[in-house]
Amino acid sequence: MDILIQALGLVGMVLILASFQFREQKSLIRIQLFSSLIFAIHYLLLGATTGAVLNIIGIGRAYVFSSKDRAWARKKGWVPLFCGAYVLVYILTFTLLGRSPVPGDLILELLPVIGSVVTTIGFYLDNITMRKLALVNGTAWLIYNVISGSVGGTLTEAFGIGSVLIGLWRLKNGSDISPLFRVIKWLVALCYPKMEVVGTENLPDEPAIIVGNHSQMHGPIACELYFPGSHYIWCAGEMMHLKDVPAYAYQDFWSQKPKYSRWFYKALSYLIAPLSVCVFNNAHTIGVYRDARIISTFKNTVKRLCEGANVVVFPEHPVPHDHILCEFQDKFIDTARLYYKKTGRELSFVPLYIAPRLRTMYLGTPIRFCAANPMDCERRRICDHLMAQITAMACALPAHTVVPYQNIPKKDYPSSIPKEAPYEKNRG
Repeated sequence: MDILIQALGLVGMVLILASFQFREQKSLIRIQLFSSLIFAIHYLLLGATTGAVLNIIGIGRAYVFSSKDRAWARKKGWVPLFCGAYVLVYILTFTLLGRSPVPGDLILELLPVIGSVVTTIGFYLDNITMRKLALVNGTAWLIYNVISGSVGGTLTEAFGIGSVLIGLWRLKNGSDISPLFRVIKWLVALCYPKMEVVGTENLPDEPAIIVGNHSQMHGPIACELYFPGSHYIWCAGEMMHLKDVPAYAYQDFWSQKPKYSRWFYKALSYLIAPLSVCVFNNAHTIGVYRDARIISTFKNTVKRLCEGANVVVFPEHPVPHDHILCEFQDKFIDTARLYYKKTGRELSFVPLYIAPRLRTMYLGTPIRFCAANPMDCERRRICDHLMAQITAMACALPAHTVVPYQNIPKKDYPSSIPKEAPYEKNRG
């Protein structure tokens, strides 16, 4: 049971540490809402009733302060209301809850109340002041956790103080890359196999769009870590926004999982939300949207191309094309038209086949956009060329297992040699 209690504290720790790496105050508060819920359960199981009740009040506080764009949440009465509630908890601890009012306990139970009060005041101040007050809060809770015997809470506040200091440093120095992301990227690079890039001679001397098979998580990870030169990767815009991550992640990654395990993946989709926002907003990414915000996607893509960077796109969607690929969505080709209007240059598209089982990425023969042709014809011509090239590259390689676009059981992964051509299995 003790292991479960401390495990809950560690989950809360991950959420609270991630929260201070975000520049937007609203995102920071919403992440802390989830951490307050987890810590409330943690303290209840630990027997630290005061800490549990303070965190339960913190859930309501986080909801109110994350809704400051609404008139009811901007009323000044919320600050004294929550501060009064915290003070009331302190009084009830030594009356209704029966805690003995000895000097040591009076001081111990006052510490988290002080921390909660200063944090509440900080939510209505500017971003930097709020984070400075979070240092006071963290110190108070750190002492409380040490004396109360909460290992998870102690680690949380110790790391939390460091995380706040890092966040303040980032705001002061204008750093765009989160230290937390740097750590995550280093750990991924440490664990993820090194990928060789073959065919770099096919990369044009000028910026281009690299079009590859998604290969589930392998495409974005391999390109972020190992694709040569300056580049940006198209990613689902929903993974960059805290409120959108759970629904998108569950539907896109885990909705095909067995029914008995879906509850776990639904919970997991919420737990990964803070880390997703951190990773996708700090990596070399361009958010792709399915609504009016798609305009920003094209503008950012053209901007990066004009800066001299390549842009990597994974345009598959769940419509089968062959045993290697799903069909490509073709609207990404429109970037070439916008780029041509801005620069007068015709953009090249380079096919990319990612073979995780061979630990290699292969670049094929590029195709150039022709501004004189109708746009519908160009979309079809370019997509057909790219898909044919990627399939041809995959089939020309030694027989290997293809990691498909859709998240299906590994036993159903296709081979690069189609079943209808078994005689080819003896090739190279």
